[in-house]
Amino acid sequence: MPQRLAMLQARARGLLDDERSRAISAGIRRRATEPAFRRAFSLLVTSVALSILATALVLWVRRSMHFVGEEFFIDTAKTPIEPPAPAEEPAYEAEAEMIGSPGD
Repeated sequence: MPQRLAMLQARARGLLDDERSRAISAGIRRRATEPAFRRAFSLLVTSVALSILATALVLWVRRSMHFVGEEFFIDTAKTPIEPPAPAEEPAYEAEAEMIGSPGD
């Protein structure tokens, strides 16, 4: 009986050096660490893919804005700004002259 108790205590402490207990403990360790490595690798691949997509989007937007900037906006350094044309007489004053003043 004391031998069996000593054997059980040794097995509980992990001191028993038989092939079966090592295989079980290795399997437990492998199962515990495998999903963590998979998760880490998956996160790495996902982050690299997202950074590539973000870079492509930024470059596409910059290229599009450059095209719009050249086509639609005036470069004020090269093109002189002309003063505005003189304003015409408002329409209501022209109508008042045609009708006449109320005092006539």
